Amino acid sequence: MKRLLAYVMVHRSAKKDVDLSRLEERQTPTGSSFFNDSFYFCGRDASGTSLVFRLGLRPQQRTELWCDLIVPGLGRFRALSVEATDAGRIAHAGLAFECVEPGRVWKITYAGSMETPERAAKVDFELLFQADAPIVDFGVHGDSWSLAGYLAGQKWTRAWFEKLKDLSQVHYEQGGTLNGIIRVEGKTREVSLPAVRDHSFGPRNWKAMRRHVWLMALLEDGSHVNLSLVSYDFLPYMHSGYRIAKDRIEPVTRAPRFEDLPAKNTQGSSFDCSFRVGKSETLILRCRVDDLLEYTMDGAYDFFEGLATFSLGSLKGTGICEFGHAHDENVIHHSAR
Repeated sequence: MKRLLAYVMVHRSAKKDVDLSRLEERQTPTGSSFFNDSFYFCGRDASGTSLVFRLGLRPQQRTELWCDLIVPGLGRFRALSVEATDAGRIAHAGLAFECVEPGRVWKITYAGSMETPERAAKVDFELLFQADAPIVDFGVHGDSWSLAGYLAGQKWTRAWFEKLKDLSQVHYEQGGTLNGIIRVEGKTREVSLPAVRDHSFGPRNWKAMRRHVWLMALLEDGSHVNLSLVSYDFLPYMHSGYRIAKDRIEPVTRAPRFEDLPAKNTQGSSFDCSFRVGKSETLILRCRVDDLLEYTMDGAYDFFEGLATFSLGSLKGTGICEFGHAHDENVIHHSAR
């Protein structure tokens, strides 16, 4: 009965009729002091060219900036954050995102100085993200019965439901390509990369998170596979994810536990991940972490952005193997059952 009640709660909370053009805009902050409006883009190809961009726009707090380039033959580059945010735009520290066509095309630009391991360099780029897959909304396309089971397994109290508000976010993803030109100190490189973007907004308290894993594989036949695991201090484990092929979206219905995966995703590491989509099909996704980018949120939560190569049976692909955990490193040994 409790699981059924949880299912009704999950089903009612799903936002099925949303104006896409408004969804793609910079969002108006809610009353939560933890409000975060996050826009993310990542492109990666088999040669190792990797682009990672994220702007986490937060009221009265420092904007979260990820802006990293790894381009063989040109080098590694990272933009550093600044205090001021360009109010009203989706922009910060020289990096700007602009929605050209909702649900289809985004423009990404940068002009300024970027750090390298040796020195600063003048960098500018202009890229277009062009979708080749439908939007996947986790509140609509996720497996509601799985989430209901995780919620029903907890002790329901008023304080617990207050913490549950930390999960009341809109979160959607979309696959596509990143095409454009990067210029570094007068040298020009054209890029065309398999890519993914996501947009999420709502309360996000990094100090409430304990651990997460996000795998995003962009496969050579155009299909995409996603798996997400997360642990909060008030909800020890839940999963989401999907496979999308030929515009058909299938949710992940059974996922591994944290203890089934490596504690860390170090550069050069590899592992297999087994999970189920739909009612019965089991997938075994092989991941190799080729490179690693690191970020820390609020001094409380560490991200390890693994730039990865994947295989699913005979299919090859590239993408992201992202691990994260609370800044207290001992938390990676937390077994979320």
